[in-house]
Amino acid sequence: MGPDGESVIAGLNPGSYSAGIYTDLTKPLPEAPPNPQIKEIQAKLQALREKYRRGQTPDQKDIEEFLSLRDQREGLIKVEQAREEGRYQDDWAARVEHNGKVSGVYTDYHYYGTGDIGGSPDEDSVKRLEAIVIKGAASFPPQGEAYFFRRQSHPEWPQLKVGDGPVHVISSEADQMFLNITPPVHRRNGADESFGGFVDIAGIPKALAA
Repeated sequence: MGPDGESVIAGLNPGSYSAGIYTDLTKPLPEAPPNPQIKEIQAKLQALREKYRRGQTPDQKDIEEFLSLRDQREGLIKVEQAREEGRYQDDWAARVEHNGKVSGVYTDYHYYGTGDIGGSPDEDSVKRLEAIVIKGAASFPPQGEAYFFRRQSHPEWPQLKVGDGPVHVISSEADQMFLNITPPVHRRNGADESFGGFVDIAGIPKALAA
C-alpha cells in the first residue's frame, strides 16, 4: 500500500529481514533434480498393479504393501511441493517473470541486510551483490547450503560470471521502486494517478531491487 493509503497494486514477498545474497539474482535457478525415492516407489506400485492386471487375486500382504507405498509416495510428494515452493521464493528471475505476467510490472523486491534491527549485511553478500550489479564474478555456496555458511568461514568456491542474466538488479534505497512507479504504470495496473504506490514494486521492466 502506498503512503497515501488509497490503493494496493501488488503484494510481494521480499524474504527475511536478515536476507543475504546466495545466488546470481539475474538468472533463473537451475531445475531441481527429481526425487529418486518417488520414482522408485512409483515403480513398485506399477509392478503391483501389473501383477493383478494379469488376473491374480491380491493377497493381504500385497494389499498392505500397496497402501503403505501409496502413503509414502503421497508424503514425499507433499515434501517436494513444500520444497519447490520454498525454492521458488529464492528464484528471483522466475518471480520477476511471474509478477510481470500477473501485474504487467516485471519487478520484485529483495530484503538485504538486517532490516529494522540495524546492522550490516554479511561480507560475502556485499561482494556478491556488487559483482552482480557490475556484471563481474563471484563465488556462491552449494545450492541449498547457504544457511550453513552464513557469516562463517568456508572453503573457497569457484568464481562465476554473474549479472548477465535477463533480470536487471538495482541496489537502492527501500523507496526506489515506489519512486519509479510512474502514472502510466498506475493506470496500467488499474490505479489512478493519485495512487502513492507500493514500496515493493518498481515500474522498471525486468528490474529487481536488492
